[in-house]
Amino acid sequence: MTSRQARALLGFAIGGAFLYLAVRHASAADMAKVLGSAKVEWLAIALLVYGLELGARVIRWRALLSHTEEDVGLGNATSAFIIGYAANNVFPAKLGELVRVDLISRLSGIARMASLGTVVVERIFDILLILLMAGISIGLLVLPETLDLARLRSGMILLGLFTALLMIMGVCLVRSGISRGWNVGPAMRARLGNLVRGIHVLASPEQCARILALSLLIWALNAIAMWLIVFAFGVILSPLQTLLLVGIVGIAAVLPAPPAGLGILQYAFTLVFELLGKPSAIGLVASAAVQVVLLGSVTLVGAFLFFAIVLPVSAETHAPDG
Repeated sequence: MTSRQARALLGFAIGGAFLYLAVRHASAADMAKVLGSAKVEWLAIALLVYGLELGARVIRWRALLSHTEEDVGLGNATSAFIIGYAANNVFPAKLGELVRVDLISRLSGIARMASLGTVVVERIFDILLILLMAGISIGLLVLPETLDLARLRSGMILLGLFTALLMIMGVCLVRSGISRGWNVGPAMRARLGNLVRGIHVLASPEQCARILALSLLIWALNAIAMWLIVFAFGVILSPLQTLLLVGIVGIAAVLPAPPAGLGILQYAFTLVFELLGKPSAIGLVASAAVQVVLLGSVTLVGAFLFFAIVLPVSAETHAPDG
């Protein structure tokens, strides 16, 4: 069994387990009632906001790619990003990120390792903000007394410290690589050098602030889209409750999962709704709406871009090694 197959199998196993936990007490009648109450116009607005979020993510990624000393056009960055996001909804275990890395390499001539470095930086900023949102909401919301908040907060702090450590290691890697080179063979030196180009933005406080600002915009739009999805089924979340939902869903999304986060997304939504004392049936239906309306739409657009635009071009080009 290859590492990719093992990763995919792990994703399906995790997703299946979480899906069972989410639906084991669900009532089909309750879910049908919630589905029948859906306000389609609010789902459409949520889709529009989600489109703006994806646009902001493309702008952020292109800003990161610009630090690799390669000129990446907006069209190529958009195509590779959307197709990669679509692939995450088709393949398990976040394999769409590797699709994105390979595509931008083929379309723009950027080395794979440099592109991979930019994706790593994205994840670092996203995880930091996800933990911040979850931490703020858990700290300020009035949640059930039976919930072990001290233990939950300790876990959040540990995850935050681990992410901060990754950022510090990235900065050290960049600076040491620039100052004294790499004591390895030529091929590995080239790959490490390309990786440093991808994470080079971490060495610049100015650029980190710019990426942070874009990341804040991205997650603000994500929170609005989530609020609208839930509102479409008759539930009004407060700002803190919305932060909790986005934070918990974001943490769950880090795990290897089946396509479109099947199972993990359902569990995250039902967990938050139960914590807030709201019907879990609404959480289940809302999570399915996210997968069908939001993720399904980007998958269709990604498929069109791949077959109509990217496939004919990428078939004639080869991604640079490293």
